Amino acid sequence: SNAEIDCLGRCTRKGTNNVLREAIWREWPKRLDDQPADLPVLTTAAQIQELTRLEARRGYQAKIQGVVTWIATGLNGIAVQDATRGVSVAMPSHWNGNPLKIGEIVAVEGTCQANEFSPIVQANEIKQVGMGVLPSPQHPTYDQLISGSMDSQYVEIRGYVTEARDHHLTLLMQGGKIDVEFEPNPLDDLGSFVNAVVRIRGC
Repeated sequence: SNAEIDCLGRCTRKGTNNVLREAIWREWPKRLDDQPADLPVLTTAAQIQELTRLEARRGYQAKIQGVVTWIATGLNGIAVQDATRGVSVAMPSHWNGNPLKIGEIVAVEGTCQANEFSPIVQANEIKQVGMGVLPSPQHPTYDQLISGSMDSQYVEIRGYVTEARDHHLTLLMQGGKIDVEFEPNPLDDLGSFVNAVVRIRGC
């Protein structure tokens, strides 16, 4: 009861239930302070993104290096993409470095956490390495965008602009409509793009 376990077995159906047959299991090893022992340090964004919500709560340490593809207003969060994919990073409260730039390479050390949607890194330290090159964007379908599989990923989308308001564009893609938010607010009037076919890159 109330134990966390690994379970391996053959998945089958029993009525409306999924069941594991011929299964074996083991309890997660614990230290005396009831924290998981011998957790590996995660070194790629893909490893972090693949964590389940339960695993993300176990306190995996992360050390990744990648390119900044998005910066939140107020600098409380960024997206960092390495050779495997992108991941969200919450900035340390004591951050006092130079202002970060899109396309800058950073080395991040921190702790993985479960977030509202997908795992993130709560940074303890961020080192600015220098300017780099933005990654080649992915070209997701409408279904991939709405499923959330492109979370924190640098992408390029193409579509027909049906509406503009404040710092948002509504883009009609093959499959449906996508709302695009520009952050920070663009200097140009987005209304000029209505009824135009555009390509947009972002995170």
